[in-house]
Amino acid sequence: GNANFSATCVEAVESIVGERVSAEELACYLVSYLASERYQDRFADSLRHDYPKIPLPRGRENFQQRVSIGERIKEGFFAPQPLDMEWTLGHHPLKAKSAVLELAHRECDAYFESEWGSLLEDQPPESAT
Repeated sequence: GNANFSATCVEAVESIVGERVSAEELACYLVSYLASERYQDRFADSLRHDYPKIPLPRGRENFQQRVSIGERIKEGFFAPQPLDMEWTLGHHPLKAKSAVLELAHRECDAYFESEWGSLLEDQPPESAT
């Protein structure tokens, strides 16, 4: 099917990253934020009433690292092994494989903290969506 990303969003990310990005890469980038409990806590009220606001990547390396985290989360959800752990994505309860997702979940939070640092109490950076 077609990617469900606006041309403006794709062009903004590609101009920062310096290369073409796929819809799957963009989806993994977004999931790497949405899976962060720190992100969910910081924007809980907004997430209940509006679409999530995801910051643009800070560069190619940042984008690639977040895509990698998102890919591990995806793999955890679609792995053929039995699912054995309660987990949430936003306010949606899900089942997840603990071995893969627990590490990726902690990584999401750590990355969010490192990127936002003292901004956690202030206004968020410019968003891609």
